[in-house]
Amino acid sequence: MIQTAMGSNQAEPDGNCSDDTIAFYEARARGGAALVNIGAIGVAYPHGLVMRNQVGISEDRFIPGLRRITKSVQAHGAKIVAQLQHGGAGSTGDMIAGQPLWVPSNPKAASYVLPGLLFDDEIEQSPFGLITRPPSYHVMDKADIELVVRQFTEGARRAVEAGFDGIEIHGAHGFLIRSFLSPATNTRTDEYGGSVENRARFLIEIIEAIREEIGRDFPLWCKFNVIEFNIENGFTVEDACKVAQLAERAGSDAITCSSYSGASRGKGLVSGSAPMNPANYVAYAAKVREAVNIPVIAAGRLELDVASDLLGEGKVDFIGMGRKLLADPELPRKVVAGKAEEIRPCIYCFLCLSELALDQPVRCAANGFTGRESQIDIPAASVPRNVVVVGGGPGGMEVARLLDRMGHRVTLLEASEQLGGTARIAAIAYEPNGRLVDWLKRQVENSSIEVYLNNRATLETIMALDPDSVIVATGAIRPRPEIPGATAAHVFDGNDLRQLLTGETGDADSSAKLSFTTRALMGAGRKLGLTSSPEMIRRASQLWMPLGKRIVIIGGDLVGLELAEFLVHRGRSVTVMDDAARFGLGLPPLRRGALLDELETLGVTLLPDVRNIAIDEKQVRCTDAPGTVKTFAADNVILAKGASEDLSLAKWLRDAGIETHVVGDCKGVGYIAQAMRDAADVAYSMR
Repeated sequence: MIQTAMGSNQAEPDGNCSDDTIAFYEARARGGAALVNIGAIGVAYPHGLVMRNQVGISEDRFIPGLRRITKSVQAHGAKIVAQLQHGGAGSTGDMIAGQPLWVPSNPKAASYVLPGLLFDDEIEQSPFGLITRPPSYHVMDKADIELVVRQFTEGARRAVEAGFDGIEIHGAHGFLIRSFLSPATNTRTDEYGGSVENRARFLIEIIEAIREEIGRDFPLWCKFNVIEFNIENGFTVEDACKVAQLAERAGSDAITCSSYSGASRGKGLVSGSAPMNPANYVAYAAKVREAVNIPVIAAGRLELDVASDLLGEGKVDFIGMGRKLLADPELPRKVVAGKAEEIRPCIYCFLCLSELALDQPVRCAANGFTGRESQIDIPAASVPRNVVVVGGGPGGMEVARLLDRMGHRVTLLEASEQLGGTARIAAIAYEPNGRLVDWLKRQVENSSIEVYLNNRATLETIMALDPDSVIVATGAIRPRPEIPGATAAHVFDGNDLRQLLTGETGDADSSAKLSFTTRALMGAGRKLGLTSSPEMIRRASQLWMPLGKRIVIIGGDLVGLELAEFLVHRGRSVTVMDDAARFGLGLPPLRRGALLDELETLGVTLLPDVRNIAIDEKQVRCTDAPGTVKTFAADNVILAKGASEDLSLAKWLRDAGIETHVVGDCKGVGYIAQAMRDAADVAYSMR
């Protein structure tokens, strides 16, 4: 298993490796990855950068810092490779500096969908907020090409001197070498354009020049797209097979396969190198494997069983993993030890890539320590405490797990009959959330934590446990919004949906909304255990749901949009409306763009910035932004907005003189990502 190239955006402002950079990659080496790839090292630094805090290799001054990182990774028995890169048309650094982007040909049109997906405050903190004018382009002549070939060659020399075990040439995604390879961006008529051989000439010259510099025995390979999706006149798998053969003859020892989908649509951002769809381009990698006699490295959301089959069938030679090793750096060791069930799962939310787009260090929603490996760890507690955790959602389970591991005595109180909190409902609509909930539940079950279900904590019950510290992780409150008709029988809020979908006992108002038949069916499902599993509920809902065909969802944040996707895949006609001007609050920008794009493709009606919402017996009325009154037929209405913090329990505890910490949505709605980060912070504070 190879940790694929992932820039962490943690370098020092001058391009040198920081302590954070070193700790980030060292954690993946410690976790058992055979090879750790340091992603996107700038051969032309400070030009051609795709991240502002990107590692450089354009001068000898970078060698000492790079040597520190190679030694730290090799100390754990892993090999380490330097990925050499030039951003070309994708260089946000050059855009910010107002410098022209280097390209093989003038682009037909510049299309940057990501800034359009960002909210105003996100743009302000992102690199896009620093770009003051439209990008300009510099079409490279032969002298420019020779310069960049030298930059890659000198970067390779420095990589060898810094102690790297191998070098990867980045020719994928939307960067400079790819723009030469793809006919969509290369319209040259000289020896660098036209045929596949000509378009590959730039890459081949780089391989040959590096080989002359470092010799034939030093491991060197290249990475390029084996397919381009949704791009007119794009790079094909037939092109990729030919380029792979040319690269092999030029001296490449392997091929790393990737893909690209452009950025003209929201889904394009999650269809390429880090896809939403499982094994998105592995079939194309297998074709390249048939065309060459050198190893092929495959990646792209490969689940463990799929990865094992690919290796066993000889379709690829190495498995590359990126996001999974952000969620759990120990994944390789756990696989080798036969403990796959202990692997913390990636939930494919694209927070990691979204943070990089926002000019932030890499971060993971499922793992609150990712990107902060040098800053926080969880040692054994110096003084074990008696800790009560109130709330069994993701944040509560994670902080309880960490505190138990540190040696504290932990009691977990959960008001409902199951652990998981509202994330269990979210897991019905978005399956990857369920993997994380299940992992946390297993971690709690296999710990020394005392768990009390159906136990709604009060100040008295907590005081009776005589805690040294209390962690409040009770989640947000979701009052029913003040909308005319919101209490009607065909209108459901979060509490109603939980009872409807899981069969849990609820309040009388929720129960009264369900027909006798529905109550009987849900009760039977609950007795049989069918409603205890989000996966079982998802399967059953493909056949039957106690909801009408026409659904209006009021609320366009994370909850409403994921619910809309779930329902439309179950044959419902869905309309989403909200008085907010922008949809998708709470979703990382890349996931937000992909989901909004997908909902439009599926025919969901999206109505932001509406006013005067009112619910009638069989319809919902609203006034759109231009002032037109619109009506939408509705067999059922779902209220998916209004969540807010709830610090009442924390205040009572603090007023009673008890040391109290707060985790998750009860201190401000931040969903799973913030809950897991809060849990890490609180556990670290109690070391």
